[in-house]
Amino acid sequence: MLGWGTDSAAYPRLSLAPGQHFASKGAYIVHLDGDKPVADSDWIAP
Repeated sequence: MLGWGTDSAAYPRLSLAPGQHFASKGAYIVHLDGDKPVADSDWIAP
């Protein structure tokens, strides 16, 4: 079901490559404003 969300995915078609364990290597810190996520930070990558 990765990549089939309406507007909640970071990438339109998120998938894993062979041998890859993580689909995304970063994140936004968000809060919900009603039903919509609102970013509290820029993209964070370790």
